[in-house]
Parts: sequence; structure tokens; C-alpha cells
Amino acid sequence: MEDSPPPPPPPHSLVDSSSLAKAMGGLALNLASVARGELQGAGTHAELIEKLNLKVGTEYDDYADFASGLLVFVERLKQQNESLCSNLKVIQEIDDEVRHLEAIVSTLDGYTATLETKIKNAYNA
Repeated sequence: MEDSPPPPPPPHSLVDSSSLAKAMGGLALNLASVARGELQGAGTHAELIEKLNLKVGTEYDDYADFASGLLVFVERLKQQNESLCSNLKVIQEIDDEVRHLEAIVSTLDGYTATLETKIKNAYNA
């Protein structure tokens, strides 16, 4: 027996449209799968960006709290500096008065020494 060539495909028969329908269905499923994967990837990216935004927002809130604390600290230092400056002014005034009194005491000490010398000379004479 001789090998006979395969029979020619039937022209646009029901078998062809069935395989075409299966192929189109497979293509539609593959496209749907690709679209679902893309959407899941986009959703994952959106969730990641949301988490990063929340993290950055929390860090900026922490920075704001820290800056507020620094502001309070600086204001307190400013008040203490003003208080110290006022106290320093009082100390300077007291120091000036003490110097003036020391000069008077020194003058009186000189007068006392002179007077003592005169009294000793008058007593010895």
C-alpha cells in the first residue's frame, strides 16, 4: 500500500471555527491574565507608595516635634540669657560701688595713718 497524502482540510468547516474559538478563548484568557498582572503590579506599587508616604509623613511629624522642642529650648535659653544679663548689670553696679568704697577706705586709711603719726609725735614730744 502506498502512502496516500492526507486529505485536504475541509473548507471552513465547523472544526475550524471550533479551533479558532478555542484559540481566541485562550488568547482572551492570556490577555486577561496579563492585564490582571499589570493591575496587581500597579496596585502593589500604589500600596508601596502609600506606605512610603505615611512613613515620610511620620518622620516629618517627628522633625516638627523636634523643631518645636528646640524652639522651646531656645526661648528658655533666651530668657535665661536676659536674666543673666540683668544680673550681670547689677553685679557690675555693685562692683563699681565696691571700687568706690575701696578708694574711700584707702583715703581714710591714709588719713588715719597720718593722724596716728601726729598723735604719736604729740605724745612723745
